This record gives sequence, C-alpha cells and structure tokens, in this order.
Amino acid sequence: MIINSRLDTVKILIDVKEHSKYGIMLSGGIDSAVLLHLLLIAAKEKNFKLDIQPFSMIKHDHSYTYVNRIIEYFNQQFDTNIPETILVGNPDIHHRMQSTIATGEVFSHHPEIHVLFNGINQNPPQPWGDPNWMYPDRPNPGYTVKKMEFPFLHLYKTHIVDLMFEHGQEALMDLTHTCTELTDARCGVCFQCNERAWAFEQLDKTDTGKL
Repeated sequence: MIINSRLDTVKILIDVKEHSKYGIMLSGGIDSAVLLHLLLIAAKEKNFKLDIQPFSMIKHDHSYTYVNRIIEYFNQQFDTNIPETILVGNPDIHHRMQSTIATGEVFSHHPEIHVLFNGINQNPPQPWGDPNWMYPDRPNPGYTVKKMEFPFLHLYKTHIVDLMFEHGQEALMDLTHTCTELTDARCGVCFQCNERAWAFEQLDKTDTGKL
C-alpha cells in the first residue's frame, strides 16, 4: 500500500503479506500507534488479518504502560486479536544503546518474527527548538537494518499527525503518551512534548490529549 502525503509529494510505503508473522515496536506514542493503524488497514485491503506481535521498550518514563490500551482500541476497531505487548530492553544502559539491545532481544527470543516495524521519524527541520534539549539520535532516511522496516523514517511528526487526522484516528490523541519526564501528564518542557506541540501547530490543529 502506497500512501500519498496530503502535505507534500512524500510517498509512504506500507507493505504486509499474508502468512507472515510481524512485530512492531509500540512506544505508547502517536508515531507507532499510527503505524499500527496503517499496517492493519493494509492487511484489511488485502482481505486478511494481520498476524502481529507488539513489543515495547522498558523505559523510566513508563510510556509502555499506555501501549495495551492502544492495542485494545485497535482490536475493537478491526475486530482482531492483537496480543498484549512484550517488554524488551534495559532502561539502565546508555540511551544510544537501548533500541539496539531491545531489537536484539526481539529477534533472539522471537525468531518467528518475519519483519519488525518501527515508527521512528526525523527530528523537525533545523533550526528549531531549544539547543539545550537532548535531541533524539534518529538515523537518516535510507537507513536499513536486516528484518526491520522504517516506513516513517523520511517523515516529520507533521506527516504522522496529519495521517492520524486523514484516517479518522483522533482518538489516539487521548490514548497516547508523549512526555518523557512525567508518567501521567505532560511537562510541556521536554523535547518530545514540544515536538508533538510543534506538529499540531504546523497543521493548525488542536491536540486534545492530556498525556
């Protein structure tokens, strides 16, 4: 399934096949939740139910605690049976290694996973924001890893939030959690809170979510 962005000429490829077992890294945030929705849509268009297992990285911000309610939402919406997320990784190692360790656990303990999807995307165009923020170390477009797919790697948060509205998934605003400093609210100070706010502002949309 190829999706044409409404914002520009960007094309987004979402490809799944029947009789394949997939994994997805679900963080509890908007990016991976929108990606899961598109994967389910792609399977539905091909008339099969997606066989997918969510995984979530253990982090000190406890964002993973929001994942299962996102899964429940999609199970109801698509009349499917996605299982609860499996926790992977180690929050006490250096942040640059956390994703590598987590995905390594997925493939070492779950060899049945054919492809692991990840919703990582690009930081906002520079210059933007506070130079004192800890900007996430996100790979450049074109980055590849064996058995992994990054459909959003060439996108900004604006693209992903626009996809959410385009596909009528506004409920994700209230279901997802963005802040890395607070577990049950938004600090409004961290990079992640500000990146989400930036995307909504760029689209002239109101973010009703409180988390």
